[in-house]
Amino acid sequence: MASLGRATIRNVAQAVGVDPSTVSRILRNPGGRKTLTRERVLAAVQELGYRPNMLAQSLTTSLAPIIPLLVPDVSNWFFAEIARGAEEAAWSAGYSLILCNTGRSANREGVYLETLAALQVPAVIVAPNSESSALAIQRFIAVMPVVTIDRLVAGLDLPRGTVDNYLGGRLAAQHLVEFGHRQIACIAGPADASTAQERVQGYVDVLKEAGLVPAVITGGFTTKDGVRAARAFLKRAPRPSAVVCANDLCAVAFIHELETNGVHVPEDVSVIGYDDLPLAALVRPTLTSIYQPARRLGALGVELALGRTKLRSPVRLRPHLVARDSTARAT
Repeated sequence: MASLGRATIRNVAQAVGVDPSTVSRILRNPGGRKTLTRERVLAAVQELGYRPNMLAQSLTTSLAPIIPLLVPDVSNWFFAEIARGAEEAAWSAGYSLILCNTGRSANREGVYLETLAALQVPAVIVAPNSESSALAIQRFIAVMPVVTIDRLVAGLDLPRGTVDNYLGGRLAAQHLVEFGHRQIACIAGPADASTAQERVQGYVDVLKEAGLVPAVITGGFTTKDGVRAARAFLKRAPRPSAVVCANDLCAVAFIHELETNGVHVPEDVSVIGYDDLPLAALVRPTLTSIYQPARRLGALGVELALGRTKLRSPVRLRPHLVARDSTARAT
């Protein structure tokens, strides 16, 4: 076994053929019960000259312990609001928050979890990228406490906090039905996001209950998705008189593209967003949206991570409608 210079915990794990989390667990308790794996790990540590990161040790033993928060997209204001709520709750509890942007990448999400396991953090809060996050999270729940917020991931028996997105989808559709709209389209979010699918289902159920035909347009959670959805919408004949958008970012871009092409909101089309981000009250027309308690969701993640909310079933926060100028009665 050749020396790798400045050896890392990954080098040791690769040399022995185990996960870095296994190496971390053994090094936390070097005097534990003797096993073949333990002996091989300790031998590899000595031969490779691995030395634990002193900065990591200081982080995990300092007077201000850390709680990491993993989010899919830190540039999305919704996740920024979640981080703000989590940071305030962590600080009040005597902890510091570390924000990790996974960039909607399953690989990056897994690397972050691996690194945090090696740092021996007290707990990790994860806003999962998608259903595929289950595989990455499952590897580390035996090593460190993990809680999930926002999106739900099937197959994980973990403390979870989310918003009732099905109810949110219903509220959006009901608002437009009550305004007399009979042709209402929905721009869906990512197919692998539980939040997006729950919103679509709420919309679909309300339309069917009202005797209307659902029309789902492929979309997403970004401004680019909103532009693409608007271009698809403009090609429809006849065009729906109202649209439920995947979120506020999508809605703002959707409206901008419609206005650029001479279709006015709400005179020609009523548009409703989701999240009720601060920009919803600043754009013109001001955006009707479904409010999500994002800061409260971030704080809930910290409470779950610290064991102060001891519930295994999902804690579902309630959204509500905020009516503004982008929706109007059907003419």
